Formats: sequence, structure tokens, C-alpha cells
Amino acid sequence: MFNQLNITETARQLYIHRNSLLYRIKKVQRILLLDLKDSDELLKIQFALKIYHMLYQKDYTH
Repeated sequence: MFNQLNITETARQLYIHRNSLLYRIKKVQRILLLDLKDSDELLKIQFALKIYHMLYQKDYTH
């Protein structure tokens, strides 16, 4: 799901440079005041994104 936190592989799959991905991760950490290297905080983000997706996903089947 998260490429086992492999930055290089994640950047490759997103078609962006590794340094661009690191910059964006640091920016998110600064905005959210979270350390994404901490597994508990990373889990919080993962749950929040899953809940957001469940609540606001668009259903294109109708």
C-alpha cells in the first residue's frame, strides 16, 4: 500500500523526483505538526484518509 515506506519506489510510481516527494512529505509534516516517521502518527493519517475516502468518494456507477 505504502511501498513499505520506500521513498524511491513511491516517487517512481507517482512519476515525480525523489527529492520532490521528500519536500512534499516534509511540507505535510510541517502543516499537520506530525512526525510521519512515528508509526502511531502515520497510522492516524492512514485512518483519517480512509475515513475521508469512505465519506467523500464519488460513486460513478449510477
